Amino acid sequence: MKKFKGLMISTAVLLCTATAGAVQANAGIGIWGDSYGTFCSGDINMDEECTVADAVLMQKYLLGSLSQGEKFIAENIDIMNTADLNLDGKIDVFDFIIMRDCLINPDNQNEISWRVDSFATAKKEACETVGKEYIFTSAEQTDEYFRNFAYEDCSCIGKYTDDFFQDNVLLMKPVFEDSVGNFYSINKIFYDGNTMNIDYTYNYFGEISEELDVPVLLLVTVPKSRYHAEEISWNSKKRSWDFIDDILKPEISEYNTFEFTSPDGKQTIFVNQSARKYKYEDSVTEIEFYRNFDHYETLEELEIIGTDTVYVPFSDEDNFTVEWKDSSVVFTFTADKEYVFEFDYVNTDVITQTITKEISNMEKPEIYSVDLTADCSGRLEYKSEIRDMYRIDVMTSGTVGLVGTPIKFTLDEDVSDASAVMHYNEDELRWVDENNLALLSYDKVYQSYYRCNDAVIDTENNTITFGVEDNRIYVLVDDIEWTNYWGKDRTEYRKEVNVLSYVSDWERGYNTGDIMNLCDKEWAMANAPDFRVSTPEQLASVVWYVNASGFKCSITLENDIDLNGYNWVPMGYEATGVGNKFNGTVDGNGYVIKNMNINSNYYNTGFIGIGGSDIRNITFENANITGGICTGIVCGSTYADFTNVNVSGNVTSNGRNTGAIAGYAPHSKFTDCTHAI
Repeated sequence: MKKFKGLMISTAVLLCTATAGAVQANAGIGIWGDSYGTFCSGDINMDEECTVADAVLMQKYLLGSLSQGEKFIAENIDIMNTADLNLDGKIDVFDFIIMRDCLINPDNQNEISWRVDSFATAKKEACETVGKEYIFTSAEQTDEYFRNFAYEDCSCIGKYTDDFFQDNVLLMKPVFEDSVGNFYSINKIFYDGNTMNIDYTYNYFGEISEELDVPVLLLVTVPKSRYHAEEISWNSKKRSWDFIDDILKPEISEYNTFEFTSPDGKQTIFVNQSARKYKYEDSVTEIEFYRNFDHYETLEELEIIGTDTVYVPFSDEDNFTVEWKDSSVVFTFTADKEYVFEFDYVNTDVITQTITKEISNMEKPEIYSVDLTADCSGRLEYKSEIRDMYRIDVMTSGTVGLVGTPIKFTLDEDVSDASAVMHYNEDELRWVDENNLALLSYDKVYQSYYRCNDAVIDTENNTITFGVEDNRIYVLVDDIEWTNYWGKDRTEYRKEVNVLSYVSDWERGYNTGDIMNLCDKEWAMANAPDFRVSTPEQLASVVWYVNASGFKCSITLENDIDLNGYNWVPMGYEATGVGNKFNGTVDGNGYVIKNMNINSNYYNTGFIGIGGSDIRNITFENANITGGICTGIVCGSTYADFTNVNVSGNVTSNGRNTGAIAGYAPHSKFTDCTHAI
């Protein structure tokens, strides 16, 4: 059984092979199924249950306001009829009302359920003589008919009791199965206003039989509250039942949208009014007040239950009044009682407004909020968007010297004089001195960065104020790193920072192995940028310095270093355009690094993960390296030149570009280098 939230609804029509006795097959309104599965009535988003989410999608479908990502829903509705709850062959507000009623009042479920109750194998002779369609209204009538028509062991006899017929009627139609197992199966049942259609498929398992030999009784249960026909007839050409005086067609139905505009033309309120009345049921009128100035906004909804009276208050101009005041509008109308609703005006004048976007990014925590101020009518929150683009836009996420997350602004055409304020957390700046901050804007069309010369950096209040253009991405950078990227050495500009309080992006988001247990940050800062290394602890400190800062440095060994027992990680890393490459040189000075073990799933794996300019006079003995794409003992990916570099050990990779010394080194030169892999 498929489930509504809070109620049960019967499953789709199952493909059933008729056999001796009865085979059960249940169906709900507007549901269909095939041999690959079943579908739940009202289950528009195909999650196997009908919930408020499906009601929202149906409403959007009816209003024509599905987003690009939801437009596939329209096809699902049309193809599968999951939304045609009143079986009238179309999807309209009455289906939405039924869905809403079922979600709010679970007891109403029985009011919309059909059921294909069973198949029963019948006597061929009886079918040939009296094989017509019937409607049964009593247990006695049903049992007498089945005794004469069906096999003696037909399970239908005695199944339908007087209690059953208090609430239901039973429809019967013979269908047929032949001797080789070919049969008709039911796909779906739907009502098109005049006809209850039984859509079935002829299934065959062998030669196609010209005529089906064995009659089968198709039995359909219909609640009396949904069916009051005096006679039925089977339309063989349409393969459906034709009804007379059927309750499934409303006696009265009306759907209208009314538009009310203020005398100055600045305010517009819409009213949706839908009403329906079925036989033997109370009338239902639903009224929705909404506006669509800068977005669709429901102001008020109500449901009016009548008896024989169908209330359509807005269809009669004498039955309602609209009063436009200085700052609000009042609707007064009469239905089962008098109703009064007052709605404030939406701002239509161009005024200056400010909205705030909180930024919460654990990887790049420096910027924590952004304020946007602009002139517009309506509400700025619906006419603009502030978006964190980190790891969404690859180009700006990999900006050299990036501080915080890239921020994108999208503005509607009528938004003007836009400016923004970025708020940064000084404690999260880490390496970066506030006086080194600079703001850039990135134009995706021209793929170019522009320096925001109008940006004002307030180091006292920790803010950056700047003008905003539509569809631009703004990035805050360390100007020293940014300018260094374009050829200017940044090390001479480095400011004093509290190294011990610094937690780098690498430490926050990546596997650091045993590096942080071994490294001495104070030693690294005191000996940078020209490191002379003789112990595992000193080498680990250099790895931290490179991965945390990306600063240029040189490494010279002064002794053999044994890394046995340590979980080592690459020096220099990059992931999706983000990271710090090793920007420097390594001189082994004839010494050996022994027993280096790196086990990584990342690409760019080796002693140097990515980067390097000159590597010489060094030996790696008994190295054991495991990585992804671009893996080697000395370098994963590099443009460095290698002189007198010797390696031995094992290299394992789950991707391409794997080498003994370097995984990917398309422009490197190798002089007097050897390997034993």
